[in-house]
Amino acid sequence: MSTPHSTPSPKRIPSPAVSPPPAGVMPESPQHAVHTLDSGLRIVTVPLPGVYSASVLLYVTVGSRYEPNELAGICHLIEHVAFKGTPSRPSSSDIALAVEGIGGVFNASTGKELTLYWAKAAAHHVFHIVDVLFDITRHSLFRPEDIAKEKQVIVEEINESLDIPQEVAALACMRLLFPNHPLGRDVAGSRESVLNMTRDQIVTFAEATYRPNTMVLSVAGAIVPEAIVEHVASLVDGWPAGTSPTPEPAPPLPPGPHLAVIPRPVEQVQLCLGIRGLSRNDDDRYALTLLNTILGESMSSRLFTRLREDLGLAYAVGSSVAFYADTGDLVIEAGVDAQHVGLAVEVICEELARLVAQPVSAAELDAAREFLKGRLLLSLEDTYTNASWYGHQVAVGNAIISPNEAIARVDALTPEDVQRVAGRLFVRDQLVLSIVGPVPEDHDWSQHICL
Repeated sequence: MSTPHSTPSPKRIPSPAVSPPPAGVMPESPQHAVHTLDSGLRIVTVPLPGVYSASVLLYVTVGSRYEPNELAGICHLIEHVAFKGTPSRPSSSDIALAVEGIGGVFNASTGKELTLYWAKAAAHHVFHIVDVLFDITRHSLFRPEDIAKEKQVIVEEINESLDIPQEVAALACMRLLFPNHPLGRDVAGSRESVLNMTRDQIVTFAEATYRPNTMVLSVAGAIVPEAIVEHVASLVDGWPAGTSPTPEPAPPLPPGPHLAVIPRPVEQVQLCLGIRGLSRNDDDRYALTLLNTILGESMSSRLFTRLREDLGLAYAVGSSVAFYADTGDLVIEAGVDAQHVGLAVEVICEELARLVAQPVSAAELDAAREFLKGRLLLSLEDTYTNASWYGHQVAVGNAIISPNEAIARVDALTPEDVQRVAGRLFVRDQLVLSIVGPVPEDHDWSQHICL
């Protein structure tokens, strides 16, 4: 995170003789529809006038928290192997050319609760990219040689993350927040779990979890919704439903604070301070999102202002929130000099305590509110984000909230709402702290957690 380059101040221009045009008005949220096929496949359509593209997002409602320990990383491995070949597109090059050959882009990602495959192309190719996504998720060949190769690729991906101190600190923080639970594991699994999986285990898991009733297709852009539904219905006709998997609930975190210190001979110490958060169905999730904006989401946030601008302790500092079915997390990350680790932790805790003790000012709340709303509206100029906004809510089982409804909920929040949520979460014995870098392991780092 860096500050903008400074530029000379522009010359003052005289006010025009006529009144300026009126300010812009809030547009209506896009019209969306959800259609459920007999097989349980849900299709979300979001027609958007005035665009040239269409984005297609195919969610599989399974992620790393659904995996048994011995198969940790199997969702991520399946996602990799899906791109390696199908009967109609036998090689990874054939699959890539199917999208890139029409000027499109595509990719996939595995999360803790969802796996996502997506593609974006000119709108007149929308049926084609829908076909490609269903082809790779339904008809992957899972050839032994492809599995072996992708296992090694993922091992290198894991090795890369273990060489990055920020990644090591973040993974250690998750293990502290969710000890002995799938939410605390690396989505990629471990080198051992990935290498030990058999082809039979991989195919069995994919066949059980990749079913129409565990999938959501979301399409946004210059589309005709009825045509999308008709095309998908014919494409997946005869595909039987399966049994939706159930994740293991996250047990309460025992009293702490909980610490992990990992010495590394690097130039800078990376620290992560984590707190159990809220589920995605919690009524306070909007207040927590706004609280996070105030705390560490931007260059005007409290953590950035205090640690970087006022004290010069860190170049990069920030916070983020995540919401799951039954829990969530808020994580603060910073990179500091080894001699400043204790001070940085103390300053972070002071800012948490201040949010508990004092309501934020109306001016600070309004600034954070406008930041949050503005970033949301800017992102919704893209067809991918619109498909994601509606598709993700359906995939995780939430009631659909339009962007304007979400903005109205944020507008209704008060300083007391933010303070109340801070009081719910910022409790000393629920904090975890991971430290990676040239620091002594025998130091009592818990003394700096002064909340």
